[in-house]
Amino acid sequence: MFEGHKQTPVVQWARLPDGRECWSLGPMPEPRPLYRGAGLGDGPVLVVEGEKCADAGPANTVSWCGGGKAWAKTDWTPLVGKRVVLWPDNDAPGVETMAALAAHLAGLGCDVRIIPASGPEYADGWDIADAVAD
Repeated sequence: MFEGHKQTPVVQWARLPDGRECWSLGPMPEPRPLYRGAGLGDGPVLVVEGEKCADAGPANTVSWCGGGKAWAKTDWTPLVGKRVVLWPDNDAPGVETMAALAAHLAGLGCDVRIIPASGPEYADGWDIADAVAD
């Protein structure tokens, strides 16, 4: 069913065409909202990879839903014109994702910076949640 790909289904109460109601799995709607994007303040916004990392960050920390490749399915318009700091996970996919996101956000008029959280002093996959735990 999943063919080796990460799935992020939404569980929802649905009414079927025949009138029956049941729980149903479905795809997340697009564009997807920012995780922790409601009520962003005026200060800089920190963008991290994943809900666990967003929850570990300070106020104004957001992420997208659905894994690294799903950033492009997200509504980034709440960040238009804001100062944005991107904190990638310490791995090649994280660095690639944040580079692509940086270009996208720059196109929305954001002032974008990337934290270079990579190098031999960090474990593979090291992220903000690890930094907070250290």
